[in-house]
Amino acid sequence: MVWGLRICLCALVLAYAAWLGWPMVEALSSGQTGAQVREALAPDGSRQAMALAALLLATIALYGLGGLATAAGLTWAPGLFFAGFAGEIGLRLAAEGGVPSPALDLATRAEQALRPFGVLVDTTPLSLATLLVSGLCIMATGVWRGQSGEALTRVWTGLPPRA
Repeated sequence: MVWGLRICLCALVLAYAAWLGWPMVEALSSGQTGAQVREALAPDGSRQAMALAALLLATIALYGLGGLATAAGLTWAPGLFFAGFAGEIGLRLAAEGGVPSPALDLATRAEQALRPFGVLVDTTPLSLATLLVSGLCIMATGVWRGQSGEALTRVWTGLPPRA
């Protein structure tokens, strides 16, 4: 049962990482080169814009590796996930000062993605809370502290005691 939960969490985290990287995938699939995508992410070429683009790529990679490590039951899965979570918080904080590219403005992208579902509130606290709960679920599946196959709650791994 724990493995099923780990696979579901992996799929959710990988889907979120894919959503973060979708603007770049879309640009590359339309025939743009890597240099053109870099120019689209950092149009002014400043160090701040390049750092934000690099932070976005690192966040996507950390989320992807964290999701795969969760499915594999590796002990460093929560660390990778929460490092990606810290990168996303950094991106969202930087977006308050203005970002050079719409791909880097995660709050606006999340708002546009959730608007068809009737979510009309500020999406930043909602999405960060959802990511925090996802990270805590990754920890609860037993990948934390090397508990291979044994979840923190011990409810999912063993049979109920006989009365």
